[in-house]
Amino acid sequence: MDAVVPAIQLGVRKAWRRIEFGTREWWREYRRFVHEPPVPGEAWLEPEEVKAGEEVYLKLHFRAGPGGVGRYGHIAVETPFRDLKPLTSDTVLRARTPYFSASCTDPRPRLDVTFSDGIADVLIQGYPLREGEVVTLNFADPLGNPIRMPEVSMRYPFPVALDLDNSGRYRRIASFPVLEVTGGHPRCLYVVAPSVVRSGGPFQLRALALDGRDGNPSPGYSGKVRIICTDPKAEVPREVEVRDGKLLLSGVVLKTSGVHTLTLVDERDGLIGQSPPIGVDFFPEGWGAYFGDVHGHNEHCDGRGTIDEYYLWARDVRFLDFCALTNHVEGAKRLPVDDFWELDIAKANEYNFPGSFVTFVGFEWGGWTVWGDKCVYYLGEEGPYFPANEPDSDTPSKLFAKLEGMDAIAVP
Repeated sequence: MDAVVPAIQLGVRKAWRRIEFGTREWWREYRRFVHEPPVPGEAWLEPEEVKAGEEVYLKLHFRAGPGGVGRYGHIAVETPFRDLKPLTSDTVLRARTPYFSASCTDPRPRLDVTFSDGIADVLIQGYPLREGEVVTLNFADPLGNPIRMPEVSMRYPFPVALDLDNSGRYRRIASFPVLEVTGGHPRCLYVVAPSVVRSGGPFQLRALALDGRDGNPSPGYSGKVRIICTDPKAEVPREVEVRDGKLLLSGVVLKTSGVHTLTLVDERDGLIGQSPPIGVDFFPEGWGAYFGDVHGHNEHCDGRGTIDEYYLWARDVRFLDFCALTNHVEGAKRLPVDDFWELDIAKANEYNFPGSFVTFVGFEWGGWTVWGDKCVYYLGEEGPYFPANEPDSDTPSKLFAKLEGMDAIAVP
């Protein structure tokens, strides 16, 4: 039996919006419904795997579970897309424009679609959605152009939530479909070597085949590459083979003081890559130059991807020496801080290998005022977080006072 709702609420379309202090209306719903029992229903994507940046007619299918979705209920889906125009009977089709539409295996429900702030929302009108019926969301509709897929290779979940009875309260389904985005055709070779070495001292040369999008690994590439070194006395093979898009070459030795480079060339496939400058006997003994990224967010905050994807990308794709995940801790993003802080700490320690790849436990203090943001890093295995929206840590001076005596670094 359909729920009884005030007539003024019937058929209200949903436009999701951004809210003050960098948060979103969808995140407020998400923070609530991830802790509540799921509602019946299942969803899947077609296709489930795509290449980064390619144009695809992507579909999400939702099958209603026991109880269905009531008349004037909603189906909402979070997407990685930001600009999709709903296709209606009044739409004037434009070239190179993807359109969002929805259809149902039961022709009786009328589907009213909106797309706002990356959220596709389908209003069920006229007739309820019964158990077993399937609603298909087209990203994009075949009458328009295909939509460009995300340009960063990772797994993109499509969270699905239902307002079953037009109450305005959305609840998640048990399992979200995931889009696997992989790297495309190789366009270049990414070459990394230590920036500082001693003459006669062996080191490792690393390389990856990357696509032409966002520098994603191109896992299907294999080929022979020629190595060109500016040090005529270097001990390095003239040719090596790259398998599965990766190269790890140990025992490279430079013997001439100065600044040198190593260039890899695949003449068959037209790929080339050059290492950054390598200083030989450039610094005093014991000194080195290291590169890292100490400011990043993931899906717990306002970024994307799991913590594992974050650290694996830094270590195995960008070949960084050190890294830190610095999610906001004010609770205005996707998840409350208590939901992820202990996991952030555990994962930072899991990926920390001093001498090889160093990680730091960290967070971002967000001032939302003239003070701006501050990043805090702990040099030990753990530490507390201090939000900018708490009275005892709502100014930089209060934050620094909290950190007094701790083994921590605060970047003003």
